[in-house]
Amino acid sequence: MLKIEKLAHLLYLRKFALHQRGLLRGFGYEDFSLFALFSVLFHFQSRIKNNMVTETRKAVIRALLQLEVSGTAEGDFWGQELLGKERGLGQFLLFGVLREMGRLDKIINKHSKKSMTEQEPVIRMILRLGAFELKFSRAPVHACIDQAVRLTKFHEQPFAAGFVNAVLRKVHNTEISDDKSVNVPKFIRERVASRLSPNAFTQWSHWIGEPAPITIVTKDGTPPPFAARLCSWDFEQPLYVAEEEGNPSTWPEYEDGTWWVMSPSSAMVVELLARQIPQEERSKLRVLDACAAPGSKSLRLHQYGFSVLACDRSKKRMRTFAANCERMGFDIPSHRVNWLGNNTVEDSFDIVLLDAPCSGLGVLRRHPEIRWRRTAQDIAVNAIIQKQLIDVLYPMVKEGGLFVYSVCSFFEEERGNFPEDSQCLVSWETPLESGEDAFFITIHKKKEDE
Repeated sequence: MLKIEKLAHLLYLRKFALHQRGLLRGFGYEDFSLFALFSVLFHFQSRIKNNMVTETRKAVIRALLQLEVSGTAEGDFWGQELLGKERGLGQFLLFGVLREMGRLDKIINKHSKKSMTEQEPVIRMILRLGAFELKFSRAPVHACIDQAVRLTKFHEQPFAAGFVNAVLRKVHNTEISDDKSVNVPKFIRERVASRLSPNAFTQWSHWIGEPAPITIVTKDGTPPPFAARLCSWDFEQPLYVAEEEGNPSTWPEYEDGTWWVMSPSSAMVVELLARQIPQEERSKLRVLDACAAPGSKSLRLHQYGFSVLACDRSKKRMRTFAANCERMGFDIPSHRVNWLGNNTVEDSFDIVLLDAPCSGLGVLRRHPEIRWRRTAQDIAVNAIIQKQLIDVLYPMVKEGGLFVYSVCSFFEEERGNFPEDSQCLVSWETPLESGEDAFFITIHKKKEDE
């Protein structure tokens, strides 16, 4: 569609150039063809630029609508539709709206008789996007409102154009609330507030509105080939906090397999296990990474000298895992398996690692959409699935072996229920006020028969 629109612009510009040239020559300015050319180029640049920005906003609206319906924007916004700077702008707008949705709805509701929940879905998204740009971007006010009105007409809502215009003009003249805690649903807010002091809760509310830093592991432990600082957490093999921006897959030496992305909390899962076992004994131990894909923990286990079997039930995620192993040059056996369905792994292991499916509410900074997808009922459902997985996987641990359990969630209900014949060696969680991904990690030792 974009190519057709550009062709139409070119045809229009040709006509415009001929008209401009005719006017000049009619007034006797035979030597001003250069002026006409510059006029055309300026006009062309303005039209294409405006068109690209509009296409970016259209993509963001589609992604927001898809997120509301299905919980993911994969296959639409995250495809190749937007490239370069436009992709960066699109991510800024999409993630920004998701992170600030509570405050945006609050300020919009002040100027609309219908609440945001009563608006037509596409109008709701256009208002949020317009309000976010007015309050958090550097775009001119008239451009933000103009593009919102254009989006309304594009989505065949011409009668709502005046409404969108009026509401956004009032939003521009209204101060946005300082209370960032409204940017998460009530059931999350209440749980966190019950665990933190008022000051720490305010800090947490601030953290979840900011993008998470990107930390990386290098294959040989040396600093990466781009600007980075050493992570302050204590690891056997260091992590580095990248100071680069943009998509990590475009950073230096990514394709060469010298490093991979891994958060400190995720790396701590392997670190806590490694502290239980001397380095010289690790290669003798077989580790089952039961929900491995896309593979950062398996890569870390391999780096630490363990013998790993990586499993996951997702065919797509296992392909990603295989690609990551190939890129890093790591030979890690893998197997696709559904632990609650057709379990084809009949073996026992010295160590079983279960990074269990969970609510994901501990990674709100990296995945701002999660907060609007989860409900309190989801937590209870996850706890049932986690218990089923433990019941299947724990018997696969050899006597005297270790069972490692982790979730990226701060809800106590998702911390797992373990058999009576297990001894808890480690129980660790990320401090909520730290700003890092909130993980819970526990290591249990299976008792040996007397």
